[in-house]
Amino acid sequence: MQLITEETFDVKTTIEEGSEGKKSKLFIEGIFMQGDKRNRNGRIYPSSILESQMNSYVTEFVNNNRSLGELNHPSGPTINLDKVSHMIVEMKRDGSDF
Repeated sequence: MQLITEETFDVKTTIEEGSEGKKSKLFIEGIFMQGDKRNRNGRIYPSSILESQMNSYVTEFVNNNRSLGELNHPSGPTINLDKVSHMIVEMKRDGSDF
């Protein structure tokens, strides 16, 4: 069994330099979830179900700048704002990858 920190992920990083008085931004692009294959919890989710849920999430959260997350998996559904580590700014489907 490997820890997540021991795995290599195919991600792309981009730094958007801030202009005068603005902070730089780090963007990380990669696979967020995958359909039609067994995940680490042993579950297999059909891509059609994931796409439907992703579209709802994008409409409700991503498009309204409310898609915040914590670095570690929170114990409940509420995000602690003092522990926010990232914000999803775009999500799309590419085959079975999202």
